[in-house]
Amino acid sequence: MQLIINSYGSYLHKQGNCFLIENKDRKFEVSVKKVESIMITTSAAISTDAIKFAMDNNIDVVGWFTFFHYFPFSLHYTRNGYQLRRN
Repeated sequence: MQLIINSYGSYLHKQGNCFLIENKDRKFEVSVKKVESIMITTSAAISTDAIKFAMDNNIDVVGWFTFFHYFPFSLHYTRNGYQLRRN
């Protein structure tokens, strides 16, 4: 499963052996064993514990960011290190 976190105010963090996704309306857990990758877009957040938990379990994390609304970049946290790519 690919987790895509793209709702305004959503927050992904670690709870036990699961990822917990929260926003103002609801929250739910997803087992780490079900997740293959995580994509975070602007207006959403991820904790550093969740990033480390993903890396420890060989799960790629991709974040989409725009700096100054001119230069879109994607930040990839992978098993092989960090990569910043211009889109």
